[in-house]
Amino acid sequence: MKTVCRQMFLKGVLTGICSLFLSGWSVSGQELYSFNRKIVNWGFKVGLSANAVRHLWGVQGEEELDDVSFQNKTGATVTGFFRINFDRFFIQPEIGWSTVNKDILFSFPSEETYSQLFELSFRSQTLNANGLIGYNITKTGPFVFNVYTGTSLHYKYDTRYTTLPSRSEHYDFNSVYNAFGVFGFSMNISNVHFDIRYALSMFPTNMNFNDIADKPDWLDGVILYKSENLLSFSFGVMF
Repeated sequence: MKTVCRQMFLKGVLTGICSLFLSGWSVSGQELYSFNRKIVNWGFKVGLSANAVRHLWGVQGEEELDDVSFQNKTGATVTGFFRINFDRFFIQPEIGWSTVNKDILFSFPSEETYSQLFELSFRSQTLNANGLIGYNITKTGPFVFNVYTGTSLHYKYDTRYTTLPSRSEHYDFNSVYNAFGVFGFSMNISNVHFDIRYALSMFPTNMNFNDIADKPDWLDGVILYKSENLLSFSFGVMF
């Protein structure tokens, strides 16, 4: 039953994508529209995001943790934006909300051949404000392509983590600010908007468990040093 449902879902997704492309070609068969004729466009989009870790290691006191590794989980994004057009160039401010999910695994230094592996499962919520500058590669249909770059300011206001194997949940209410350099590519098919981007962290995203009151005792003295980038794909509408 699960296999049949999965096949039906994939068939529906492919049918929807094909319909969008065919609708775009049908416009070209009649008259090429000129997108972004307005001075200002606006829209919203939803999507998925994933971590890309550049650097990860940890210590407990003066001893380095063993077997430190990272497992990515998919997060979600919701973004509203408007676009100010200057011929082929544009400025695009954005306001968004996102979740970031990940697992970090490690073991404590031990003289034993096999040491116990601990796992921390994180889920963070973030508000972000983005400022983008872009260029329209094409401005007439059926497909409109553009590239952009800019900066993204992130305010991480809530982080929850589960410790395994104990499966106890804890909270980190310390606010974290970060800035990212962003570059990406987007496409419009009529008013349907697709976006894919990569964000490079300008600052490390270290986690010092000594600053967290709500933590298990075995995390005393543990600091995780990490630098993370973000890859995201979203789609929505643009008017």
